Amino acid sequence: MFQAVNIAEGIYKPLITYIKLIGDGEVSEIHRKILFAIYQYLALLCFNSLESKQKLMEYVPFILPHLKRRVGASNFLYQVCLNNKMLISNTALVRVIIDSALDACVKLDIEDGYNSMKESKDGLVHNSFEKSQIIFALRGILLLNDEGFRINQEILMNRFQDNKFKKLIYKGKVEFTNRRDNFSLNPEESYVSTFFELFSIIVESKNFINVGKL
Repeated sequence: MFQAVNIAEGIYKPLITYIKLIGDGEVSEIHRKILFAIYQYLALLCFNSLESKQKLMEYVPFILPHLKRRVGASNFLYQVCLNNKMLISNTALVRVIIDSALDACVKLDIEDGYNSMKESKDGLVHNSFEKSQIIFALRGILLLNDEGFRINQEILMNRFQDNKFKKLIYKGKVEFTNRRDNFSLNPEESYVSTFFELFSIIVESKNFINVGKL
């Protein structure tokens, strides 16, 4: 009821206008907080509401530049994609989403002054939490009603063969220690777990034959 009324009243429209005005520029702290609240609200509108997902999916290209800004855009991206067949079957849009998401992860690495994992001084994944959120969001375009969507699985799998994005695959050493007493994950462990889960979804269902390519 809440979602239907908000969509019908068009309350989201000025929020989308604000997102467009911010664009791909630098985000001050006050704008970061406002954007975070906006994306939380938009994600809530999309939660379990196909009508809202299909209404808001046209604005996805405008939110993609914010994936690298730590403003919660990845949460909205996941919710608007999840079980939204109209979006998931739009191959052109899916390609844009994948490239934008992976580019955002690469830029988060560069932001910390590391152009590749090999050049990292301490061997750790930097900006790991934010990258984990983005990687998790990509699940939304890979599954439809808990079944792997093969075309999108193959698109993402092929993108990971690109040298530009291979650096995102964590090659450092992570030790999951003392898990009997402490089940919380540090940022590096969270990134590894999220990435492993994404790879398992890439080979879900009929795409399992491609497991050897990863």
